[in-house]
Amino acid sequence: VHAFAIHDDTIVLSVGDRLVVRERATGKRVTSWAAEASRELAVSPGGAIVTRSGPIVRVWDRERAAAWGTFANRIGVTFVDVQWSPDGTRLLTGNLLCDGHGGRVLAALDMNGPIGWMEGGPPRRCQRLVTGSVAELIPWRATVWDSKDGAICVSDQSRSGNVSDVVAFDP
Repeated sequence: VHAFAIHDDTIVLSVGDRLVVRERATGKRVTSWAAEASRELAVSPGGAIVTRSGPIVRVWDRERAAAWGTFANRIGVTFVDVQWSPDGTRLLTGNLLCDGHGGRVLAALDMNGPIGWMEGGPPRRCQRLVTGSVAELIPWRATVWDSKDGAICVSDQSRSGNVSDVVAFDP
């Protein structure tokens, strides 16, 4: 298993060169289809699945077992996990903030990448997309962007995080 995500009463897995959807309670296979191995995947509230294999992002319709959108992360930043907003209207792929329905890029966020980092690189999972905003907490600043247009709402150098910190929001 390369990656997995839980959605309602199912679990979605990237296993070898397949995406597999199973019932959580029984483990029974609901559906599966050929898909490039992905180390990252997320499921939208509506059930759409996003996977990333290197710089390639695919959005899958699990009812048709087909990708309805495939695009390359043109910015080339791959350190941020793919994430759906809780309401499914936004998708974060690397530092690209995208429309959650059609995949259109709304903004390239100035997130801190691995360039110039020492001693293990940037903190993992220090970025989080929620309904209305995107947050990043790194050792020298906290930044919050508006998820409608990517505008910076907060850039606070007095708040910071460490390599082992994560960003989480209480729904």
